[in-house]
Amino acid sequence: MPARGEYFGSDPQRAMQRRAAALWELVKDNPRYAFEGRYVGLHGLTVGDIPTFCALARTTGGTICFNVAAEDEAELTAAIHAENLISDRWDLLMGGEEAIAACRAFLTDNAPPPELTLVRATPDTPPELMRAMGETAAAKGVLPPAGEALRGETRSGACFFAVDEEGGVAATAGAVMRNHADSDWAD
Repeated sequence: MPARGEYFGSDPQRAMQRRAAALWELVKDNPRYAFEGRYVGLHGLTVGDIPTFCALARTTGGTICFNVAAEDEAELTAAIHAENLISDRWDLLMGGEEAIAACRAFLTDNAPPPELTLVRATPDTPPELMRAMGETAAAKGVLPPAGEALRGETRSGACFFAVDEEGGVAATAGAVMRNHADSDWAD
C-alpha cells in the first residue's frame, strides 16, 4: 500500500481509495487490472466480466472500466444496473503531437496572471498544499487520485496547480498512467 496514505474527498471516498490501494497490491501483477490511485478497474469490459466488475465495486466501494466498445455500452450498462449498481459514462479524447504543439502555442500566447504561480506536485510538496488541491478539485466534482500517484511516487503521474498569492489553489489538473506494462492498453 502507498506509504503516505494521502487520499482526498469525503470520508467514504478516502476509505474506498484505501481499500482499492490494498486490493491493488493483490492484483497488480495481472495486466487485466488497472489502478490510477482511486479505483482498481478492468479494461475492455464484456458481459462475461460483469461478476468480476461487480465484485470489484462491492469490495472497494467503486470501480471503473476502460476501453469499452461503443456497440457494447448499452448491454453492459443494463447488466450493471441489473446488479443494482449505478454507472457513469465519459468519453476519452486523446491528442498527439499536434495537440501538444497547439497547447504550447496557447500557453506562449496566454501567460497566466502574475498573481498565480504554477506548481507541480512532487514528493516534497507540503501536505497542506496537496489538501488545498484536493479541496479545489472536489469543489468542481472531481475526486483526485491518491497523492502518491499524483506526486509520481507509486504510479507515473503528474499534477499541476495554480497557487494564488495567499497560498490557495485556484485551479488544478493532473493525470496518472494506470495500466500494467504487459496490458494490451499499456501506457
